[in-house]
Amino acid sequence: MIVAWTKTTARRTQPTDDGRSNDNREERERNSRDHRRHRKQEPRYEINPKQYLKWRERERQACNKRGRRAKLVGGDRRGEIGGMANFQDARSDENAADDKAYEEGNNMSARPKETSQGQKAFTSPPRRPTGVLLPAVVALLAIAAIIVYAVLHANRAVPGSAVATDTPQLPPPLKAGMQAPGFALTSKIGTFSASELAGTPYLLEIFATWCPHCQRMTKVLRAIRASVPQARLGMVSVTGSPYAANSTPDNLVSENQADVDAFESTFGVTWPSFYDPDLTVAKKWGLDGFPTIFIVNAKGTIVYATSGEVSKAELMNAIKKAGA
Repeated sequence: MIVAWTKTTARRTQPTDDGRSNDNREERERNSRDHRRHRKQEPRYEINPKQYLKWRERERQACNKRGRRAKLVGGDRRGEIGGMANFQDARSDENAADDKAYEEGNNMSARPKETSQGQKAFTSPPRRPTGVLLPAVVALLAIAAIIVYAVLHANRAVPGSAVATDTPQLPPPLKAGMQAPGFALTSKIGTFSASELAGTPYLLEIFATWCPHCQRMTKVLRAIRASVPQARLGMVSVTGSPYAANSTPDNLVSENQADVDAFESTFGVTWPSFYDPDLTVAKKWGLDGFPTIFIVNAKGTIVYATSGEVSKAELMNAIKKAGA
């Protein structure tokens, strides 16, 4: 074994026939070893398709997650990152999203305030400017004050209206379709009977001299008298309240002929009006407010009955219905 090894060693150290030394052999062996080493390392650079797809999916999900986080922090929809079609630029887009989220998160002017529990503070809706509502409230108060003043002033102008509830109990007014009852009155101009109106349509008003509605209705009745002559329509007004216009709650003054005369001259009454001290007409015809107006046709049947202020047009329709 010793002799064989010596021969082998000696043979390796001998120069070759073509003059190449052992150094060249060693260089070739070194190159061969390098070649084998590189060949073993090559598999390290091979790409596994499945692993590459998994890596690409993880990168896409990570980018979407960072985009959503940027949206929550900054409150800007432009920070949202959707799925990427070009995965070669995934890292650059990811870094851009992180930088944008960091900038928006540190921007104190756009960052929402947080409570002690870390939740976003609730921002109340903007208040309406008080400058718009204040004039409206003042206008409403002014209108209410005017209405109150008008009511109080009307009561002072016609103080008897304060004692209207003390009127003696009277029956409710007759209704349309009923037969008109007869009546007779005596005044300074003589005796007047409903029989004088037989065969002619007529209008009967039960009024009170202290009633502001009766005072205003004189204008409408004057227009009726001017439109329809006496030959076609009779008109009569009769008192239905026991109190005069100058009565007060502390001083009740009985109705009288002088008060009726003053009412006629003050409000321009152009048809007969009678003072009824016993309220005989009001007790027969009834009433539930002043004035109460009846319209009777030529046959003596009531065709219209109402209480309160009425327009001229409404009365004219009833008068035509009565045949006047």
